[in-house]
Amino acid sequence: MDLRCEALDSPVWRAWLVPDEAGHVALGGPGLAALEDLLLRARAEPRCRALVLASDAGEFCRGMDLPGVTAPHEPGAAVDAGESAGAAIAQFARCLGLLRALPAATLCVVEGSVSGGGVGLVAACDVVIATRAASFVLPELLLGLIPAVVMPVIAERIGAARTRWLALAGETLAVDDAHRVGLVDERSDDPSLTVAARLKRLLRASPAAVARLKQHAAEIAGLPLTDALAAGVARTTADVHDPDVRAAIAGFLSGELPPWFDRYRPGGGE
Repeated sequence: MDLRCEALDSPVWRAWLVPDEAGHVALGGPGLAALEDLLLRARAEPRCRALVLASDAGEFCRGMDLPGVTAPHEPGAAVDAGESAGAAIAQFARCLGLLRALPAATLCVVEGSVSGGGVGLVAACDVVIATRAASFVLPELLLGLIPAVVMPVIAERIGAARTRWLALAGETLAVDDAHRVGLVDERSDDPSLTVAARLKRLLRASPAAVARLKQHAAEIAGLPLTDALAAGVARTTADVHDPDVRAAIAGFLSGELPPWFDRYRPGGGE
């Protein structure tokens, strides 16, 4: 797998998973390293308001590069095969963490099959848009593995019980079933139009508020209701005393646009 990126000088960054010579998209090698680098850059770049992740292949992603992580140890190799596999798996886990916690909004466009670790990559995004050709499966148990790395982000999106069922059943979910369980947010026959509609709304939102929303959602996950409500009181109280928020509210009441309002122009830059 490799990674192709565009528009990194605009509010909307775009990245495509690029297939190997056999036409497959497997998480590993230079593509996984490039993905981690991209996410680190996006995290550090305030101008990045949204990241759109898609695939250049007929499949979206088939998961980890299994030949790469199960390669036999070569005598005399500088790095032990087990250490190399562990490093690749850890790198993938870092990518999931970075994607989930990215201050910018993340959108994933799925137009083909998704397996294993690829399902985790999809689940870690904020908005998942899929076509009728999309399908999702966790086949790890058939190989004697469990989807341990991706379970946290999938469970956050669809719940622990459904995640466990998806792994145990090993069944392929068509897009309608994936939408029903919450793995897909929007089904679309024209994902480019759907993405444009979402970006139009997202670029009107406060980027600081988007980042706080994502952080707050992670912080209250699993908290008892009383504690989650108390955290909400503390968060909103702090927000309404923020000078930028107060100025934006005052401007809204007088009919002015907030300073972060940005217009999305498909095909003409952002």
